[in-house]
Amino acid sequence: MEGDAMNRIQVISCVIALLWSGIAAAGDGIVEKFFGSFSGTSTWGSGLTPRDINVVIQPLEHGFNVSWDTISLRDPRNPKRKTHAVDFVKTPDQTLYVSKAHKDRTDVPLASDPLQGPMPKAPLIWARVNDNTLSLYAFERTDDGRPDVQAYHRTLHGDKMKLHFIRYIEGKAVKQAKGKMRRAKERAK
Repeated sequence: MEGDAMNRIQVISCVIALLWSGIAAAGDGIVEKFFGSFSGTSTWGSGLTPRDINVVIQPLEHGFNVSWDTISLRDPRNPKRKTHAVDFVKTPDQTLYVSKAHKDRTDVPLASDPLQGPMPKAPLIWARVNDNTLSLYAFERTDDGRPDVQAYHRTLHGDKMKLHFIRYIEGKAVKQAKGKMRRAKERAK
């Protein structure tokens, strides 16, 4: 009896190891086409001053990092910069990535089921790849408890990338931006 239990544990361990290595290998290459540095401009709503935008997408072990900033030039003497960076790790769904910070959080029991446990204070962030579009989503709540979702859709067209940002509060689009960027040329080493 004891030998059967030990054999089952070994078989299950081998199956888990094979599945995990298959998941890690199967996801390779899905986001690689997005890797690089992109720069351009965006317009936030109608009549607003364009912003400089920069995005860097680079590989990490078992995932990738997206760093981006926007620079408002409304007052050229005092430009305002906002910078963000998120590390993403693979999930069993080969086109879905979860924020590493979310996966490592202790206030949410499982990254795959963020609605269990207490309501998190930091946003839940995930990324999805669909053909040539890398979408990042951030879900949080407003101070009065309403759902707040931000979606950043970055679509590749050769060495060009289009950005479409939408912020929804209670399902209503309250802010939108569109932008165009170009991939920076690689420097010779």
